[in-house]
Amino acid sequence: MIIGDKSAASIGKLYTQRIKPPETAPVEKPAVGAAETEGDQVDISAEALALQQATDAVEANETGRAERVAQLRETVARGEYKVPVDELAQRLIADV
Repeated sequence: MIIGDKSAASIGKLYTQRIKPPETAPVEKPAVGAAETEGDQVDISAEALALQQATDAVEANETGRAERVAQLRETVARGEYKVPVDELAQRLIADV
């Protein structure tokens, strides 16, 4: 099938005529007074609480880790960092 300029234009016109957005009714929001909001409450699941606690722990660990890295960088920059040879040797042996 060969589609020329005229047939492409007519197909496009037919297509736009057939496709119309669905009509929706406007949604009315009820007025909320102070008396109605006093009874509102939120229930947080145990999983959400556990996730929040884990997130807080990670953030606290990252803060402490960043401080430790900054301290080590300063010590290395001053030339005062000493490699703990005994501890390094023990860790290498433990990994084997």
